[in-house]
Amino acid sequence: MTFGTNGFRLDFADASDLGDDESGNTNDFTENNITSLDKSEDTPLNNYCTLNPLIIFGSNNSEFKEGNLVYDDNRGDWRAAVGTFGVQSGKWYWEMKLGSGTYHQVGIVGTTSPTSSSNLIDLSQVHGGYSFYNDNGNLIARTNGGTISGWNSGTVGTTASTGDILMVALDMDNKFLYFGKNGTWVKSGNPTSGSSGTGAINISSDFTTGIDALPGVSMYNGSDGSLNFGSPTFAISSGNTDGNGYGSFEYAVPSGFYALNTKNLAQYG
Repeated sequence: MTFGTNGFRLDFADASDLGDDESGNTNDFTENNITSLDKSEDTPLNNYCTLNPLIIFGSNNSEFKEGNLVYDDNRGDWRAAVGTFGVQSGKWYWEMKLGSGTYHQVGIVGTTSPTSSSNLIDLSQVHGGYSFYNDNGNLIARTNGGTISGWNSGTVGTTASTGDILMVALDMDNKFLYFGKNGTWVKSGNPTSGSSGTGAINISSDFTTGIDALPGVSMYNGSDGSLNFGSPTFAISSGNTDGNGYGSFEYAVPSGFYALNTKNLAQYG
């Protein structure tokens, strides 16, 4: 096969040199900001969840970046977004890396309708909304627009700042939600505890038969965060996968929990 003097062939096989020209012409792509982070786990044969820019909360939505995996509140007010996949069963894991700002929420929602008519929406104001909330450095959990009992800054017992990675484990088989930070589940949570729900939030009242849970985020006052459903936009130092070998996560995926992708959904969702 010939490629001509200016031709090139990129096979993207080497994550450390994605722009390497394999045609023999050495027409490497070196000036187009191609890095290892541009090699995606997401393929036409196995799609991963992203944020959905077609569903917005508020009159002026925030900015979606990096393939709809970075959510940036450039409006100065609360704005929320939801994921492209919803689940009624199975056990699921994802992460969010905190970017700039000091007001970030990550969690789930049960519908795409806000409980408030306000154009300023945080995640907990959406039906079935449960959020792990970085409130100016203090981590709390919220639902229905308020702090969940036993999940205030004093009882959660940890703080958050730029660069921290928040963890979400959603057990839809037992209707429990777990939150963690930087590899540790808060409130001594144990996502593998099954029906006992050790250290979890009970979400059964909002997720009865037929109601999907969707990943959700919200930001305020110039904050941004990077979602990782298994195909990250930020550098991963450890490269953990789920039990099926899917995804690339910073922290270990709990046993029996899986990345939100179409192959896992077909098997567990």
